Amino acid sequence: MSGRRYQTVPVPFWFREKSYESFRNMTMKPNDVILSSLVKAGTTWVHKILYSLLHTFDDDGTKRSVEVAVGIGGQGQVYPSALPIDRDEMNACLADPHDTTATKFVKEVFGDYTLEDLMNQPEPRLISTHWFGTKFLPKEFLGDVGENESGGCGTGRLVIVLRNLKDVLVSLHFFNGEAKDGWLGNEHGPGSLNRFLSEDTPNSLGSSFGWIKEQDKLVTLLQEQAAKHLQKERVLVVYYEALKADLPGELGRINDFLDLPTLTDAKRKAVAEDCTFSAMKSGTAGNMTKRIMRKGAIGDWNNYLTPEDWSLFDKVYDQQLSNVDLARPLSFYQESRSSI
Repeated sequence: MSGRRYQTVPVPFWFREKSYESFRNMTMKPNDVILSSLVKAGTTWVHKILYSLLHTFDDDGTKRSVEVAVGIGGQGQVYPSALPIDRDEMNACLADPHDTTATKFVKEVFGDYTLEDLMNQPEPRLISTHWFGTKFLPKEFLGDVGENESGGCGTGRLVIVLRNLKDVLVSLHFFNGEAKDGWLGNEHGPGSLNRFLSEDTPNSLGSSFGWIKEQDKLVTLLQEQAAKHLQKERVLVVYYEALKADLPGELGRINDFLDLPTLTDAKRKAVAEDCTFSAMKSGTAGNMTKRIMRKGAIGDWNNYLTPEDWSLFDKVYDQQLSNVDLARPLSFYQESRSSI
């Protein structure tokens, strides 16, 4: 939590407004894929899955080349709003004592890349982000559901990733080490539970409840847009729990959405094996996994807090999301049961 905000939305310390606005105004290509994931909902995992289907493996299950595996995106997601615009800006940032810490962090975590590198990646381009909704995703993707009512159907595809919010809270609590203010607060702050439940939370990208509501509105608008323009739907919602329950089946669903050739058994098996939690934790998704992957379990929230604490969570959840379609599949995993 950096204390910084962009248009009222809390942003991490490495956020670059100029780079974000370039992302928002980027020229979209028909085969572009935008991954928009709730913070701590499986971004690294789904990015790895998408990249593997798009680039890493041939139909016979063999890896295409070392260059693909280690190229931009091959070692994990690279957020556009984190990157300097080009190499000149990168060098200037490294020389600026006020910016060098953020820039070095970005290089260490995401790699020695610029936004120009990200935009020039091989097609189909895959761009991962936590930004959301009609106000923050690329304008050319949104088309006439965004600010431009004459923008037509829009260009590219969107994959939205969700996870049950109790496990999201636990993951946030332990991100980069356990929160100093604990679960319920102390002299360092309000605690992870109260911070998460607050509508004005300082957590990066703001309230998870608000994030889901905005994405729900966007999905409805995109579905109506597709019907209006007689086009295929350009949005797919992926649930973390569904991936855990049936990864091979979900790979087929994602592959079909991406309009790739029919997924062969060999490629399905290769992608599934390369995208297991254990394989990624060992390094198949790059340096980022060592920093952000912890357990990957479903229902880990059962191991923390008290029933009374979770009752407060449930009250806020019901108030915020009881009538939101995207949230309905999450409710089952927020009932008390052992971790999966």
